[in-house]
Amino acid sequence: MRSTRSCTATSTATSLSSPAAVVVSPPTPVSPSSSSKRPTSSVSLPSKRPRSTNQQQPTADPQEPSPSSSQAVLPPSSRLPLKDAEIYYLPTFITEEKAKGWYDELLEVGEWYQPKLKVYGKEIVQSRKIAAYSTDPNLSVRYSGTQVQMHYDYPPLLTEIQELVERELGTRFNHCMMNLYEDGNVYIGAHRDNKENRVIASLSLGASRTFILTHSAHNPHATTPAPSTPSGSTDADAELQLQLQTKSSFLLNPGKTQEKWKHEIPKEFASQAAVKKAKEGGVGGNLKEGMGKRRVEEGRISLTFRQLSG
Repeated sequence: MRSTRSCTATSTATSLSSPAAVVVSPPTPVSPSSSSKRPTSSVSLPSKRPRSTNQQQPTADPQEPSPSSSQAVLPPSSRLPLKDAEIYYLPTFITEEKAKGWYDELLEVGEWYQPKLKVYGKEIVQSRKIAAYSTDPNLSVRYSGTQVQMHYDYPPLLTEIQELVERELGTRFNHCMMNLYEDGNVYIGAHRDNKENRVIASLSLGASRTFILTHSAHNPHATTPAPSTPSGSTDADAELQLQLQTKSSFLLNPGKTQEKWKHEIPKEFASQAAVKKAKEGGVGGNLKEGMGKRRVEEGRISLTFRQLSG
């Protein structure tokens, strides 16, 4: 039996130790009329975004970004209670009205497409659409045997969003991958990024989706529970289900979480009858055993900001 924990967007993550490492105040929800007065991070920012000095085009896998140190992380109150991980979560990053406006405008950018991937020697079309951007004209990205279509001219709104994220975190990013989950049929399978230090910041806009983190020691076929820790929990064999319920949730991963944890967004495409049956049975639908009992009909856009180098 595995230990499974569930968090919702309305819950507060348990504060962990080492608060001295935290130097940035949490973002304050922004209204359209107050964005110009938004407080900036206490950490000084570099004057320019990172630029590559290598004459050859570096390549980087979006699931294997090269490391760059972060100057800041979010408050300890936003840190998720996970062993072998450093992940910070804010259920609300901006106002719901602004999030809807951003979602609608980003949906209309002309760069969305579905890449063709090579998986086990076969060519498949990825279920989700992506749009990739970089401030570095020499940066290129490959994954699963395909060259990502990189764009070096940011849409004005994406520039605004990236600058806001950079200002809040006190660090710079040179790459943004946008992912479009048009409904619950669109997903991303369990995977991990590289095992080195790097900073990944992810802003999600739109419909509620389930975000699953699974520890590498977790064995879904185990018939006996893992040894308990002194506190009684089985953290080393755990899974965390995070319900991204609000219109603008935010995740920051500045550490080595990928060494021990995989993450995924599963399919959630249940029929109306299955949803009704699940509710009558008291199943909330946010646990992995309940997948197929949630029905997501609306879309969600995630913007993942990274620091990539060759």
